[in-house]
Amino acid sequence: MNLTGLDLDDAGLDRLIIEPLAARSQLPATATLVDIGSGGGSPAIPLKLAVPDVALRMVEAKTRKAAFLREAVRQLE
Repeated sequence: MNLTGLDLDDAGLDRLIIEPLAARSQLPATATLVDIGSGGGSPAIPLKLAVPDVALRMVEAKTRKAAFLREAVRQLE
């Protein structure tokens, strides 16, 4: 399910996964993040996986994307 509109080629993967992981070095270990317009979960989900102690709130108005995010959170605990 492509929720981002990006192709999942190298450039798309860089933007969705590699860039958020590179940004983790800029976060304090106990940061609180709000991702407004979370869409397909990037950068929020990769950042949360990389820095589990970060408090994270994702906000998404579109039903299909919000359903995906709820399921991703459920699956990833």
